[in-house]
Amino acid sequence: MINDSRRTARPSFYDMLELATIGGAKALGMDKEIGSLEIGKKADIITFDRMNPYMTPTRDPVTSVFLYATPADIDNVICDGLFLKKDKNLTTIDIKDALIKAQKTCDQIIDKFFDEHSDQKKIWEQKSKH
Repeated sequence: MINDSRRTARPSFYDMLELATIGGAKALGMDKEIGSLEIGKKADIITFDRMNPYMTPTRDPVTSVFLYATPADIDNVICDGLFLKKDKNLTTIDIKDALIKAQKTCDQIIDKFFDEHSDQKKIWEQKSKH
């Protein structure tokens, strides 16, 4: 814990890393299979590009990741031995195609909502004309 006072105590970033890894695995009853890097366990690894002014310089990389890292800082994601992201590029999906499909779905949902609530469509049209 960072502070000794019961009222202001909070876990350290190292405690939170442990909660997110082995703690999550224990909560799922899977700590014999996942949650830590050990021989015989499935390995999930994320690496970060720390060469940016938000993450470097630092004396404590773990704290810097918790406080300042964004998804754009993730270099690689390896799950059970397979790269899902390599050199900052997703390997299992075509991001452009996924975003186009997501936009179409979003438009369909909004169009359906406006078809069912024409009063809301009028309000939206008034507010979105700039």
